[in-house]
Amino acid sequence: MGLGQNSLDNATSIVGREIRTGRAQANGVTQTEIFDALCAQVNDTMPMTCNGRLYLDVRRYPSFVAAAAGTAAPIDGDGMFQPADFRFEPGLDSEIVVVRAFYRWEAVTPLLDRVLANTNGGERILVSTMMFRNEPFGVIS
Repeated sequence: MGLGQNSLDNATSIVGREIRTGRAQANGVTQTEIFDALCAQVNDTMPMTCNGRLYLDVRRYPSFVAAAAGTAAPIDGDGMFQPADFRFEPGLDSEIVVVRAFYRWEAVTPLLDRVLANTNGGERILVSTMMFRNEPFGVIS
């Protein structure tokens, strides 16, 4: 699980940089393309299933305070993972953006799922977050 978390963190950092520098926006990269890039980066370290297990939420915010308040874990009161409200808003230059990647990790051993799970389905939701202000990529000097 630690290697999976490390892989998710690294992948989120690489994909987040594409957004922060404006390369994703300048190249018209779609949500699907960013997700595919995240999946490829996650799988560089270790094989992980992406479809149905890997999720991406990219949102822009008016301030860092709003970003911190708007990034609650998507696990409801019943312990269910709720990814339905995830968005893809990479933002414009100098906007504040939060990139969050989630991976539904299934515990391999039956006894550890009770200790490690943070959902009622016995899974551990791994989370990686990047919060940043986009670079001023719209400014030409």
